[in-house]
Amino acid sequence: MISKRIISIDLKHIHTDKAFLKYLYKQLQFPDYFGFNYDALDECMRDFSWFPESEIIIYFKGLENLTHHPELYQKIKHSLEFSQKYWRNQSNNKQVSISF
Repeated sequence: MISKRIISIDLKHIHTDKAFLKYLYKQLQFPDYFGFNYDALDECMRDFSWFPESEIIIYFKGLENLTHHPELYQKIKHSLEFSQKYWRNQSNNKQVSISF
């Protein structure tokens, strides 16, 4: 039996890197060792071993609202695309789908 976790993350109130990283730490239940930077984010977004479910679906809503913060928008979009590409090329026991 495949167990599934669906997570919806709303980015509409995000205005800074710090707020984004802190929000994902809480929403995605990152481990205590999370370093609150984009390298740590990329590492955790390629792991998810702390979730027992074999399938994880993550929906990021409101990314387009960050276009008025172009640098933040680009960093977040790049990080999400990096994670998306990683999981598309994996063939292990955990399936992760990231959409935005």
